Amino acid sequence: MLELIQEAFLPVNMAFTIILIVVVIYWITVIFGALDISFLDIDFDVDGDVDLDVDIDADGDIAGAHGGGVLQSIFEFMYVGEIPVMILFSVMGFSMWVISILSNYYFNPDRSFIAAIPIQLANFVVSAAIWKVIGMKLAGFFKKLDDVAKPRKMMGEICVLKTSASHELGQAELVSSGESILLNVITHDGERLERGQEVVIVGKNDEKGIYVVKALEMELN
Repeated sequence: MLELIQEAFLPVNMAFTIILIVVVIYWITVIFGALDISFLDIDFDVDGDVDLDVDIDADGDIAGAHGGGVLQSIFEFMYVGEIPVMILFSVMGFSMWVISILSNYYFNPDRSFIAAIPIQLANFVVSAAIWKVIGMKLAGFFKKLDDVAKPRKMMGEICVLKTSASHELGQAELVSSGESILLNVITHDGERLERGQEVVIVGKNDEKGIYVVKALEMELN
């Protein structure tokens, strides 16, 4: 452990160690409720030559930045706007710290800054590839969360009951963008509907996170 600490605070690894410390402090504050996981929220919209809108949920706001095709491609590759920025920062920071420690230990015994340059360039490429693999999984997960968290998008969506439902809790499956989402549902006016029936979402109990559904044929009449 002492050797690892010594390696971590060597000049060639120091920058990534500082990043890792920031990440650890951030997640501690999230665990204890001082910060939200969406402390940084970045969204971008492409229009014409590319207009990049950036909103930072902190003491200051940044808006109206402009970028070109390269910046847009980087954001898309890294899933910026689809995954919370601090998760992106955490995965990249931890990956680059681990690779920096190991690479300099085995391939840069003198801990030379000159020798560290190609090592860190390779480090960035490998870490980006690691993030791409992880991001592919996380993007789908956060897409599901986003669909569930925004009830207005769900209104009028058609689902199939996976259990019977009435005024008592049931479950329905919604297929959105190729992803299957399982929702907790109750029926409108307590009507009893059976498993396999198609239903339409007509409301939501925000406190309990339960959707209100009606039989599809009744809604269409």
